[in-house]
Amino acid sequence: IIIAKSRKQGESTIIAADCLDAVMDRQIDAIVLAHDKETARYIFDIYARFYKHYDLPKPELYKGKTNKREMRFTDHEGHVEVETANNPYAGTGRTPQYLHCSESAKWEKGAQTLVSLLQSIGDNASTTLIHESTFNGNEATFLPLWEGAVKHSTLTFGPNLEVKFEVTNAAEWNHYIPIFISVLDDEDARLAFHSEEEAERFEQTLDEYERNARDVHGASLEFLNWRRYTIRHKCQGDIAIFKQEYPICVTRETRVSTEFGIIPIEN
Repeated sequence: IIIAKSRKQGESTIIAADCLDAVMDRQIDAIVLAHDKETARYIFDIYARFYKHYDLPKPELYKGKTNKREMRFTDHEGHVEVETANNPYAGTGRTPQYLHCSESAKWEKGAQTLVSLLQSIGDNASTTLIHESTFNGNEATFLPLWEGAVKHSTLTFGPNLEVKFEVTNAAEWNHYIPIFISVLDDEDARLAFHSEEEAERFEQTLDEYERNARDVHGASLEFLNWRRYTIRHKCQGDIAIFKQEYPICVTRETRVSTEFGIIPIEN
């Protein structure tokens, strides 16, 4: 699976839940690669909290010496280790059955790390490989994988979350299932108005882009109000930064901005 996403959508937490469940249930080896040490610590803390509050039967934690971001168990083969992608030989000598590549568009030595990493995991139905990231310019790790997936396959969801996946070009498809998570899926990306009158005045000021986001993509006025606030206060007033960090939609085409790299085109 490869997930292109807006910021702060909680994918790492969801993936950690699935991964830890698989590790404890199937006694498998899992590796998580984060783009820096701070994020690695944060992700490992998610695993630690999940384990601490897991109130079903679970294996006992190993009491011997382990790495700081490693979870082992007593009389149990399951194992989770959270590393940074700065090690170009991450995964060498290991055979993980679950591999989570977090924010791989931001890996400092991404392409080099990926070469070593992908040789460590088997190609069979019992393994899981997930990349998830926001876009980060014309980098050589996440973007080629995303394009190799989204250009040659489609994934759609029905009104009741029925899933339909289709490979449109088997010869070129790279075997990743592409999932895009829009900023419109983020329930926190809303800024309420103080009154109906304020909302009505705001609606009268919508520009062509904002009207298109409302009419084509169903963006609410509260979202558009939050968007203006975020562009002004978190994106240095630059719409291009907002589009990269908080994309509404992604087409199969991307354009290159010399300053901010790959910017998803929004209809």
